[in-house]
Amino acid sequence: MVGRVRLARDAAEFIAAERLGPDALNPRFDLAAFERALAGRKRNLKSVLMDQEVVAGIGNVYSDEILFQARLHPRTRSDWLDAATRERLFRQINEVLETAIAHGAGTERLIDRLPSSFLIPHRQKGGCCPRCGSEIATAKFSGRTAYYCPRRQPQIA
Repeated sequence: MVGRVRLARDAAEFIAAERLGPDALNPRFDLAAFERALAGRKRNLKSVLMDQEVVAGIGNVYSDEILFQARLHPRTRSDWLDAATRERLFRQINEVLETAIAHGAGTERLIDRLPSSFLIPHRQKGGCCPRCGSEIATAKFSGRTAYYCPRRQPQIA
């Protein structure tokens, strides 16, 4: 697990010092703010979603789930998305994170509380897609492993 916990005297100073982007669940982080966060980025979606300077609060496990629910391959470049796909991705960020919170599920704890349609409980070598039953594939991104369904999340050339 990657991360750290520490106390900060001032939240705004901490956010600025760490160069954190907007929090994924901040009510002010709307579609327009998401569009601004993506502007000019030409990286794969997996890396963009995990980049805390782009949007804070999405880690490795939930980036996989967001992309699974949005039916987007993790290697898809962010600058290839049309407006409708960017909106679908944005909606899934909110829906996935809010669903996890509502079910009391953490990154690796209590994942059995998540809906059966979620990828996270099946996110393992030899796991099967909860929607179509095909074998889950993996790919490496900056030393992190992404899990995805090649049938539901086809790679776009």
